[in-house]
Amino acid sequence: PVCTIVSAQFTTAERATPPPTDDTARLQAALTGCAGTGRSVLLVSSAANNAFFSGTLTVNGEAVVVGYGVTLFGNDTYSGELLSVSGTNPAILGPGTIDGRGDLISGTPRLIEAKDTQNFSVGYLTIVHPGKEHLYVEGGSNLNVWFLTIATPANTKNTDGIDIDSLTNATVFASTINDGDDGVAIKTNSGPASNITVLANKFYGTHGMSIGSQTMYGVTNVLWDDNQMFG
Repeated sequence: PVCTIVSAQFTTAERATPPPTDDTARLQAALTGCAGTGRSVLLVSSAANNAFFSGTLTVNGEAVVVGYGVTLFGNDTYSGELLSVSGTNPAILGPGTIDGRGDLISGTPRLIEAKDTQNFSVGYLTIVHPGKEHLYVEGGSNLNVWFLTIATPANTKNTDGIDIDSLTNATVFASTINDGDDGVAIKTNSGPASNITVLANKFYGTHGMSIGSQTMYGVTNVLWDDNQMFG
């Protein structure tokens, strides 16, 4: 369900040279107003305007829905992750695109980082050009990723597709992943990882499907099935 709608005021043509003012404040105000509700902040186009530019945004128990034909860009100055996710029932959904502009900015910020979430969903979305990992989820339980498209060149450094770290109950289903490092990696930096299914995905140009490097807390009950690797 929609909590609030935010209309674009910029265009994707401004990707190389973002506007001097951006959308950080108004997007964060919308997200804060919907926090903890499990409802969505819907980003939509307005006439020819189809883009948002932002620094780090905090998502806590609500959804971000990037609407059809819309792109959420990281601005020139964000240094942490673009989307910092926590809480219960958060979601990052499409069918639009999130572009970290990692090919144009300095530093190595992650695109989406989630910590200790419960019932976190990511789907029907395209994510591209992080400074480092695309989707990093650490701690918590019940991660659902489906029909996600990751489309970053294979020659980019440390741009893992999906990192599943120290959590239980996760599914990655029917997604397409192209990046410069691991396609999906399972690891245990802060606790054990268990009950993970990686099913019916396609990997292009990645370093593959990985368990580790960090496994010191134990990895159990993992199923990889019907995945296809290319390149």
